[in-house]
Amino acid sequence: MGARAWQAALVVVVVASVLGGCGGDDDSDSGDSDSGVENGISTADIETSLVDSIGGTDTGIPEPPDIPGAPETPGIPETPSGPAVTDVECPEEVEGATDTEFECDLTGEEGLTGTVTVTLLDDEGTEFDYESNAETEDGAFSIESTGTGSVTSAEEPPA
Repeated sequence: MGARAWQAALVVVVVASVLGGCGGDDDSDSGDSDSGVENGISTADIETSLVDSIGGTDTGIPEPPDIPGAPETPGIPETPSGPAVTDVECPEEVEGATDTEFECDLTGEEGLTGTVTVTLLDDEGTEFDYESNAETEDGAFSIESTGTGSVTSAEEPPA
């Protein structure tokens, strides 16, 4: 191979190396370096758990089993329920430390809006306390609830 061929090959290798390093942050960025959040954890699982916990339509009373031929249970009124919570939006990443507190926006059916204050009970964000306060646009229905929630980490296989 002549000197010009070596120079051309070297230029191709250098250009490929430089271009290969460009734009790589977009695909692999977990948010840790750009967000400035120390020991950052994602809140996606917390959001899902909050929607399930607050719900609006969940009475907390388990449905009785469906037994074919069983008589209806008289005298037990249906529990009124309101508009369902359909979404909870939290900061994408928060500090993974016990007692970290952050606010999330809550939305739901019939114009339900409000906030949820979350306090982490562990460094991984798998256990947390929450306090929610929301109401419909017309004020006909409101949710004020407190509780403790938990999520299963994606790294942990189910037991």
